[in-house]
Amino acid sequence: MAITLLEYSRRLNGVIDSLQGNDFGNTMGVIGSEALTMIRKRVTGTGKDADGSGFSAYSTKDMLVGAKSFYKSAAATTFFGSKKKRRELDWVTVKGHSLAVLEGGYKKLRELQGFQTGFVDFKLSARMWTNIKLTSDKSELNTGVAVIKATTDLDKAKLAGNTERKGDILELSKSELSRIKELYDKGVEEAFRKNQLL
Repeated sequence: MAITLLEYSRRLNGVIDSLQGNDFGNTMGVIGSEALTMIRKRVTGTGKDADGSGFSAYSTKDMLVGAKSFYKSAAATTFFGSKKKRRELDWVTVKGHSLAVLEGGYKKLRELQGFQTGFVDFKLSARMWTNIKLTSDKSELNTGVAVIKATTDLDKAKLAGNTERKGDILELSKSELSRIKELYDKGVEEAFRKNQLL
């Protein structure tokens, strides 16, 4: 059915309002949440970066450890064990603290605690991933901005350090960007449909 130029203009203005308000903000919220879910699933489930390559392996360089180095206290107890076992370890004093040499480095530290080491998943306590969130408020989402970042100072530092050592952890892959585009297009299409221009 044909519509007048005035009606077309009114509907088009409705589309513009939809793309600058709550409806579009809702779409951006979905996009941000979906982006984070896809990134987290890929990185923690496969250890792949946005290009499909694995992040560089866990370090096997000898490291110094104390009881607090272990996330699981039972693993620390097993490692340090009896007096005899402690005597067999090589020890280094750093700033007044005695630390044991762990041969096999961070990879071995993970293995001693029962964590997988087949690929880098940036997940020991899972705290960093828990504190990476969609942080944009409604006004940002309404203007098309969806920001994903760590929300605590400690986890910001962890994320920054891991990114510096291993590469961009939160980058989207081509297939993930394609999915984001689908969601974006769907939101735009809904704005046209709502204003009867589709």
